[in-house]
Amino acid sequence: ARTMAEAKAAELLAAAKTSGLAEATASLGLKVVESDPFRRDDQVPGLASAQTLSVAFTAPVGELQGPLAVGPGFVVFTPTERIPADMAGFVTQRGALREQMLDDRRAEAFEIFRDTLITRYQAEGKIRRFEVRIQQFLDQASRAL
Repeated sequence: ARTMAEAKAAELLAAAKTSGLAEATASLGLKVVESDPFRRDDQVPGLASAQTLSVAFTAPVGELQGPLAVGPGFVVFTPTERIPADMAGFVTQRGALREQMLDDRRAEAFEIFRDTLITRYQAEGKIRRFEVRIQQFLDQASRAL
């Protein structure tokens, strides 16, 4: 089914390049759906997360794009407009965004530090894993559920 959907999307793209998207969809028995404008972190109704459509944010307005795998199917699309980012909103959120990024980096640095330390201590014999005890604990926990 997925290969059939991909073939149909490729056929649509080829037809749309010569006759336009509206005419190509009509000739193949498909329908054109126009979405409202969306941001990178939005859900696109009927499709998926806008993150899966990342090419839509860089593709030239009016240029046919696809086929792009989205969920179980494929999509062919044309960006119709690009709305610039709200820089006034960014200015008000800048401090919070900076703190969030710093927190993420701190957490990542700590994880790297911890993993490196554990690896070194295991190599030096300062940490021993008792696999039998871990498995006993996991067995007890699974029985309790």
